[in-house]
Amino acid sequence: MESPSILAFGMATKGNCKRFSIFHTTTSLESPNNNNKMPEQSIEKLKSLIKDIKYCMLATTTTSKLGEKYIHSRPMNVLWKEDALAEQKLYLFSSKDSWKNKEIQGNHEINLSFSDPSNHTYVSLSCTCYIDDSNRELMKELWNPYCEIYFPKGVNDPNLCLLVCDIHHAEYWDLKQGSMMSLITSYLKAGLGIKEPISQEHEKLVL
Repeated sequence: MESPSILAFGMATKGNCKRFSIFHTTTSLESPNNNNKMPEQSIEKLKSLIKDIKYCMLATTTTSKLGEKYIHSRPMNVLWKEDALAEQKLYLFSSKDSWKNKEIQGNHEINLSFSDPSNHTYVSLSCTCYIDDSNRELMKELWNPYCEIYFPKGVNDPNLCLLVCDIHHAEYWDLKQGSMMSLITSYLKAGLGIKEPISQEHEKLVL
């Protein structure tokens, strides 16, 4: 394993599946009228969804030996910093000489996905990622016991660096019926002609 502003509301219906969406009306990150900050209620919602999840999946773009580009994912230990989401950031530790770093240097656009099966919620964050290997004070602040699994030399390991993930899109799904199995059952019933509505909440925040 590798080491690890206004909202608009709408309801969409497709077959037996209802989807509730929330999205920003401002779409340009470079708009002079956009301060690039998520509304406080969006930050609090995102925090409530991911603050207790210790691992996420980091997806980067890589190239095969045949020159074909594909998505490469791996689990990463999430480094929790109380005010990070207010700054639209998340942090991960990585090794300077890792493949993921090379992939990020080739394409800074990444995805972080979070899963909480016990609450049947799923989160996807689209981010721009850059590598910081000099901010040792921040590394010390973010260090936790889980990090020693991947970096036994500790926070002063010269190969240690930070992946700074700037969040620009956030999206989550909440299966209101209580479980993925109930969702599958509803689809099976639909195939037999039994109509049963599927209740799920889907919110999208685009900065």
